[in-house]
Amino acid sequence: MDVKAEVESMEAGLREKGIVVADVLRDAGIAASTWQRWKANGQVPLVDTWERVQEAYRQRIKRR
Repeated sequence: MDVKAEVESMEAGLREKGIVVADVLRDAGIAASTWQRWKANGQVPLVDTWERVQEAYRQRIKRR
């Protein structure tokens, strides 16, 4: 999994819908610093953490 590419893809999808990344992170219970580490370093998140982010992303996108 290319975490950095996934994060950038999610951010692009959120921008298209006018959704702020911070809203998704809050929904998932993820710190902004964690998101930035994933984005900057491609650090691989724990599976359950990544699943929470993906679900929060899907829910926000679906609402728009």
